[in-house]
Amino acid sequence: MKDPGMRRGGNWTPEHVARYRAWIDTFIRQYRDAGNVADCADLALESLVTYAGQNGLHVEITTRVSPRRTVSELGFSSYAQLARTARIEAGARNLADAQNTRPVDLRDALPGDLLLFNWMQTQQPPNIPHWHTMIFIDANKLWFGNAVNVDEPTLPDYVSNDKKRRVVVGYDAAGHELMGDVGPQFYLTHQDIFGRTPRRWRLFF
Repeated sequence: MKDPGMRRGGNWTPEHVARYRAWIDTFIRQYRDAGNVADCADLALESLVTYAGQNGLHVEITTRVSPRRTVSELGFSSYAQLARTARIEAGARNLADAQNTRPVDLRDALPGDLLLFNWMQTQQPPNIPHWHTMIFIDANKLWFGNAVNVDEPTLPDYVSNDKKRRVVVGYDAAGHELMGDVGPQFYLTHQDIFGRTPRRWRLFF
């Protein structure tokens, strides 16, 4: 007999969204400190689905699989299964889809919003031929996952060898754990931000 999956989770109320925003920084730090690894889109998806699972909330992610499909807790026996599928099927480029996120002004960005980069649209470095996701905490702090191969030839010179691996990394204004000497403002004002604005999960609207 086919597993009918979980029941539909509850809606994201303003209270849930506010608690998610207060929760995500600590979650990512603990996730990293526990030795977990993720690439950039995976870290954003893992955070969203983990919080939804802890609070019985509805999640929908439109994936990049052709034909495209939307995955939710319906049809899965656990949120962990949903997270695994979303991480496999959805990438950084997919998070820019209007079915997943919507633009917000940088002045209105809040913890848990996303910065999506479509590199190489301008001459501004790092000029890596990939999409990338960062998680906004505040103007002085961003989180991201990195899944770059150690032998990746397209990495800019300022990426040290210890960062050329699948890790969870934070930027902060004091220069801790930075790729080189650039801080959050380099990325918050980067010309290759998709749409030139942060993005917010559609579920939050």
